[in-house]
Amino acid sequence: MRIPTSATIELNNINVEIGTPMSKDAGLLPIAKEIRTSSWFSTLIDELHSTLSKSHGVTHGFSNRSKLESAILSIIAGLSLGKRTPNAIAQAFAKDPLWAAVMGRSFTQRELSRLMEVLEAKGYEHLRRALLFSGSAGQDAVWADMDSSLLPLYGEQEGGAYNGHYHEFGYHAGWAVDVRTHRILAIWLNEGQEHTSKGQADQLLWMLNQGVKIDLSRFDAGIISPDMLNAMEGRVKHFVSRIKPNAVLRGLAEDVRPASPLYAGARAYSE
Repeated sequence: MRIPTSATIELNNINVEIGTPMSKDAGLLPIAKEIRTSSWFSTLIDELHSTLSKSHGVTHGFSNRSKLESAILSIIAGLSLGKRTPNAIAQAFAKDPLWAAVMGRSFTQRELSRLMEVLEAKGYEHLRRALLFSGSAGQDAVWADMDSSLLPLYGEQEGGAYNGHYHEFGYHAGWAVDVRTHRILAIWLNEGQEHTSKGQADQLLWMLNQGVKIDLSRFDAGIISPDMLNAMEGRVKHFVSRIKPNAVLRGLAEDVRPASPLYAGARAYSE
């Protein structure tokens, strides 16, 4: 039987009303609820609102706490649902009445773009801390895995470059993830040609300085240095990383190194 797009039918003594779908993204409801009830979100809004309220610069009206909360929620929820730009999120508002109902109001592309400008100028550190505390929530200590990958670009965006390791053009993104909970602890963006370990040492020290305990961490090759080892002393229980080769290490490894020549990419391991 073909059911019309608008009708009322009876099923087992229950009247079922069928009408025009209210939303194509019903997943927005649990996502928005999860964000709103998270302690990190409340802390983030409090910190951002305090900063913007004291700011003498242009805030585009986001010093209003209610507007700020709805707009931040809209951007985070939009990103989690696969919308990658302020324009895509604004279009979702325009096409889907559930979005505006859940957020409390709708936002235009211009408003969301202005919010991104405000956050870039005044909210970066608050966003970093919110991400870190969200990722480490409920953990006495984290197990941080630090890695990177290339974000492909198809234009001449500033900072994009060809990366010889990935053989692609783009930005080079780095991140730290707790391997037990799979939550993101930190994320950063490097120019395309930067080495895979770029930024990892700075991010690790920043996490430690924020009071997060690290029981175990894994790094890319090249991050370890005397300064880094001193900084981790007594603060990171266990870590693993490959050390850059040098003449001293090669000399110490002579008795375990294979007699055959080490071709490009070849590795020899020993305890």
